[in-house]
Amino acid sequence: MLQVNHCRDYTAMSQKAAELVASEISSAKSQFSLALPGGNSVAGLLKELSTRKLPWQAVNVFMADERLVPINDAQSNYLQANDLLFSKVQGIHAFPFEMEKGIVEYNRKFMAVTRGVLGLVVLGVGEDGHIASLFPNHSVLGEESGGYVEVHNATKPPAFRISLTPTAIRCAEAIVLLFASDTKKRAFEKFIDKSIVESECPAKIALKAKRVYVFTVFGGKNAE
Repeated sequence: MLQVNHCRDYTAMSQKAAELVASEISSAKSQFSLALPGGNSVAGLLKELSTRKLPWQAVNVFMADERLVPINDAQSNYLQANDLLFSKVQGIHAFPFEMEKGIVEYNRKFMAVTRGVLGLVVLGVGEDGHIASLFPNHSVLGEESGGYVEVHNATKPPAFRISLTPTAIRCAEAIVLLFASDTKKRAFEKFIDKSIVESECPAKIALKAKRVYVFTVFGGKNAE
């Protein structure tokens, strides 16, 4: 199932996406697993979520991708999420990637908590159509395992990262995709173009999930 929501601007997009994430968390019957990205696309959504009273003690959060930097580094996706959300709500279980323990340990925690199936994955879409740290025409797009994979020679710096695999994204119960600026219009056109393959627009990987909710800022002043 694909649902596309064209919002009037970034603030409206962040509010609408936060409403959906909050609904998914509230309707969960037990522990809920969530993956979050870093970057400007998700910042507004994180701020919105930080103001909501939700059963945070039932929420387990992993990073959709992470740069290979310490968690207190300015480039860390976890640092942003912690500043905007984790530090502002009580009871949430957030799992940072720790460089000294490496990807094997992060995968172990991920599998122990989620059994390989995330309740919801939030992903910002880049101008080139990338999601997490899965970039167009990169070799990791062929990775068939679940969990996380190391990414070397990423198109954008820093070159070394970890990322959810395509399989982990496809297996999610639901996915939120954020096309968060007008510069992402071309990426959105590729995303909805059936002639474009996943290797050219990795955001299309999300279409294999059970439910996909797309939010854009392309709606103009008459949009919600």
